[in-house]
Amino acid sequence: ARVRTPMVWMGLPSAIFAFGHYLPEDFGAGALMIVLWAFVFGCLAADLTARTGSIGAAVAFHMANNVSAMLIVGLAGNLDGLALWTIAVDFDSGDQFAVLLAILPAAASIIGAVLLAQVPSVPEALGVALVATAIAVRD
Repeated sequence: ARVRTPMVWMGLPSAIFAFGHYLPEDFGAGALMIVLWAFVFGCLAADLTARTGSIGAAVAFHMANNVSAMLIVGLAGNLDGLALWTIAVDFDSGDQFAVLLAILPAAASIIGAVLLAQVPSVPEALGVALVATAIAVRD
């Protein structure tokens, strides 16, 4: 990074990326949760860029996310025409969206293991297992 302060090289671009995803007409009350998710995603991509020394890994990370969201599991009514499965989420309730956000650490662990050959530590794997268990028993 040209600037040593993470707030500049990580926070600022991530905030711009996040607010580019602010779509209240599509996501209603959940629009701010999408912004939060996009900010975290942007921070992860910026950190990936800093660690690898190239933007290529972050571009691949973003592409893998978008391909999975459009071709594997898509949000019903939002670029879901090619998705194998769709999920109907009521963004105004926040409850269903909270579950989707809770899945993020598991998704990050899988992407890290597959794309970066980073095996999660025992506490990280335990955390992912606890999130999966909480999602399974929440109803």
